[in-house]
Amino acid sequence: MQDRLAQNRYARGLGCAGLVCALLGGACGGDDAPVADGGMGLDGSPDGDLLIRDAQGDSGQPGGDGGVLACAPTGAQSFGAGASVSPALLWNGTNYAIVWGDARADAPGIYLAKLDANGLPGSAPAVLVGAGTKFVKNSEIAALGTGYLVVWEECEQVNGVDPNRCDLWGVRGRVLDAAFVPPNANATIQVSVGRPVERRPYVLSALGKTFVTYREVNTDETPIREFVTLFAVDANGARLSVPDPRTFEVAQKNVQFPYLAANGTNLALAYTSGGKDVSLALLNADLSLIRTLPIRTSPTGAANVQVAWAGNQWLTTWEDGPEDGERVWVASAAADATTVLMSYQVFNGASNWPSIGHSGGSSLVVFYGFPNGAQVLGQRLTASATLAGEPFAISPIGTQKGRFPALVYNEARMEYGLVYADSTNISKVIFVRLPCP
Repeated sequence: MQDRLAQNRYARGLGCAGLVCALLGGACGGDDAPVADGGMGLDGSPDGDLLIRDAQGDSGQPGGDGGVLACAPTGAQSFGAGASVSPALLWNGTNYAIVWGDARADAPGIYLAKLDANGLPGSAPAVLVGAGTKFVKNSEIAALGTGYLVVWEECEQVNGVDPNRCDLWGVRGRVLDAAFVPPNANATIQVSVGRPVERRPYVLSALGKTFVTYREVNTDETPIREFVTLFAVDANGARLSVPDPRTFEVAQKNVQFPYLAANGTNLALAYTSGGKDVSLALLNADLSLIRTLPIRTSPTGAANVQVAWAGNQWLTTWEDGPEDGERVWVASAAADATTVLMSYQVFNGASNWPSIGHSGGSSLVVFYGFPNGAQVLGQRLTASATLAGEPFAISPIGTQKGRFPALVYNEARMEYGLVYADSTNISKVIFVRLPCP
């Protein structure tokens, strides 16, 4: 009975489920309950399981039917077959670059694949950006001068009892040249030493600088308290003292899940505090704080926040955590971060790990849900940030276990590029094009 109720909740979230089931040859149903990717956990507790991008907010329930066929994915490419997790995606106006963590036994580390504007890889194999351990994950990439900076997190101390858990996570980075190749003389950077929490680093090139943010901890408090640090880096990826680095702290609460966006004038940093509240900080290019806007307060959990500039407003998306399963939400905020314009649930079914992009007109939110195993889904938004149509399927129903999508907009082709991790049989990274109207 409980499974059937979960299926009904999921079906309501998908709208035209019966029609899609017929279109997909009956490949629907909720019998394949996904393995949970980690519980909500205690606020601030360390989380180090393998093949988990982050432990908070990644559990799920079995669902019902598949999504509406719109923005049909095309041009699928597969990379890193073996033990690949946590993909991130960059579009530089000419090429895509995919980075991901790979726990392959022979050469674990962070890898990069370069694709052309059509999403086609060249003949060169994937590049090893930085050697690592089987724990390496959460890589991100952004422009840095004439090249690029990749940041990621790595285990620096394995648990003494359980070899599949990490006790201390560090942040590492590496500078790449204009061809996405790490120069031989440029070694891996130790961005931050090991801390007893996952770090979730993010990097953004904007306003003439490259900025790095991640989770930090105050070890002088008991229990330890997390906060977010934000700073600019020089051409070698080293932390700059000018502008002054900034921290975001909330008394007696953990500040987590930092994510950056920009609009040509200001930076916006989205984050959670206390495991429940979502905030948006608006900053100048010198990292001086203009104001902080509360986006969401609730007695239930919030995690995996992203923010994007949508032409005349900020769009923040996150994973909300009610007792019956996580839900993806979106909120729009005024350009000056003075007002939340609207806030709503994107999907009425267990859903996780949202990523958001903007085309210059409409926007797109992608996430993963559980119709039959894990599946990557999408929801279009209008120019005014309201829902446009029904959720639609991106990864195949029942034949893949798609998780952790990342989205960018390719203005040259007027379409989105998307990557996600597929853990069916053997873990790999999938790239697809989404020619959304």
